[in-house]
Amino acid sequence: MKRFTSHRSRILLTLLIGVTLTQTLSYIIWRDQENQKHYSLVNQVTENLAYRILSTIEFFEELPTSYRHVVLNQLRQMGGARFYVSINNDYLKQEELPPRKDKQIAKDNFIEILGQAYDPKNIHINFTTAETLTVHKDSTKLSDLPTRWSGRLVLAPLDSPITVIQIRFDDGQWLYVATMLPISDFMNISFVDRHDIIYLLFILTGVAIIGAIMVHYQTKPLLAIQVAAQNLSQDIYHAPLPEKGSSELKDVASMFNQLQSKIQGYLQERETIFSAMSHDLKTPITRLRLRAEMLNETKHQERLIRDIDLIDDMVKDALSALKNEQMSTPDSRIELGEVLEAIKREVNSNLWPIVIKSSSVCIISQHSSIKRALTNFIDNAIKYGQGCEISITDHNDTAVIKIRDFGPGIPPSQQEIVFSPFVRLEHSRNRNEGGTGLGMGLARSMVRKLGGEVVLENHAKQGLVVNVFIPKSREYITLE
Repeated sequence: MKRFTSHRSRILLTLLIGVTLTQTLSYIIWRDQENQKHYSLVNQVTENLAYRILSTIEFFEELPTSYRHVVLNQLRQMGGARFYVSINNDYLKQEELPPRKDKQIAKDNFIEILGQAYDPKNIHINFTTAETLTVHKDSTKLSDLPTRWSGRLVLAPLDSPITVIQIRFDDGQWLYVATMLPISDFMNISFVDRHDIIYLLFILTGVAIIGAIMVHYQTKPLLAIQVAAQNLSQDIYHAPLPEKGSSELKDVASMFNQLQSKIQGYLQERETIFSAMSHDLKTPITRLRLRAEMLNETKHQERLIRDIDLIDDMVKDALSALKNEQMSTPDSRIELGEVLEAIKREVNSNLWPIVIKSSSVCIISQHSSIKRALTNFIDNAIKYGQGCEISITDHNDTAVIKIRDFGPGIPPSQQEIVFSPFVRLEHSRNRNEGGTGLGMGLARSMVRKLGGEVVLENHAKQGLVVNVFIPKSREYITLE
């Protein structure tokens, strides 16, 4: 079965694609808005922080050089400061984080505000992590310092990058200021978040489940129409299609039922006409038979009676072909082996043998139709093929009956023609046998009404093989 070929799967696929595109587009818009809010917050916070850092720098610059370390020691002893401040003789190199848009916004704000009081060439701004932050020229890390020295430099549970600002004073000393921006997801914001993906998958799963249920119930009437069309080909008098579903589906079901009703009326009218014709023909045929029996010459009498019987058979076969009716008998359990044995006893096979080679297979179908069809095929095999061999095999859900005769066979180009009404191929088979040419077509029609099929093929050695495929269980599908 090919994927996405049914109406139901295509509706569900369209629904999922529509929801995915809608959710993706809305997520892109939402994420862009959230990013803009984030960048706006970074801009506002860094501006305020830059002015506070500028005050701190100006405070230490105004102190005498000898008092700077004294003040720093006092601040460290007190603890609790947001900034980690130190005075160094050299610039401390930091492990820089990759570039980000919010990082660039923060850096530009620091340069712009601090650059109002100091030469931008003497201002160095770095962004690093608490684990890699260098606080002394001997590569001392933040984690090596006492806790009170770092103060509130790292605010749990936030894990934002550390901003390091180093400014060179005129006297050659470097003021070192490290702080953390109190902004959630600073330099950590991403376009697609893992939680967002899980959320989108959760939505799609819910839509797929609910959509599958809704599509199933919405397209159920379509399946009912399909099943009704299949059943109509097997039984024209099958129950009408329930008119359920949307207004369009109700209209289709109504038109389908009207079509079925018109076909039933046409068949009933045709059956009535030919039943009347058959009844009217029986009287003159009976008269002809009586008059033929009164003839004195036996030779002419036999020929005339044979012709009258042929006319009678033609009338009966023509009526059966035009009726083309589905037997009303209920389905029952059928042993095909027993049916074939019964046919073997009933068919006139004194001259040519009937050999049943295989064991029986049990099926559930209409006994009378199966027997009539198989009788016809076997009778043709005896008439035209000098006897037959019959085998039965069980193939999955199908019973396969092979009826092989020993006649000349039928050319492949003409094998379909023998099922046409009033067609006989005496030129390629036995010319001494008569017939109306309706039996094969009627037999195949019966098999097809039971859900089976008939396929002809020539045997590799000699004769024709009639392959009859019959479902082991025949059930009409009905939908509530």
